[in-house]
Amino acid sequence: MKKILILMIALISIQVSAWEGTDLYVDYIDVKSSKGVSVYFTVSADVDNPAGCSQIGTVSWDGENVSGQNFMSTFLAAKMSGSPVQIIVDSACIWGSTGWPSLLTVRIK
Repeated sequence: MKKILILMIALISIQVSAWEGTDLYVDYIDVKSSKGVSVYFTVSADVDNPAGCSQIGTVSWDGENVSGQNFMSTFLAAKMSGSPVQIIVDSACIWGSTGWPSLLTVRIK
């Protein structure tokens, strides 16, 4: 029972401190030599800026992320099929305190 309670609290805290983008279409994928990856979406200029990050219309993860290959596969599948994705990003930016939104979850819609 304790494990279920802890899991529920963790899930709620992720939802509270995260930003969600829905019906996003992958514009292009930028693979960096530092093993980091950024995915760019077509968004309007007035989109909410998650976590105060300076980069909008994009989401990133670094090469140390254990889910990096899964993220990449999902984004490539969405790009090739023309399907929209839904993302959830962390409440903190990566690559600087006001850098890029850090990806937590991606799903093809």
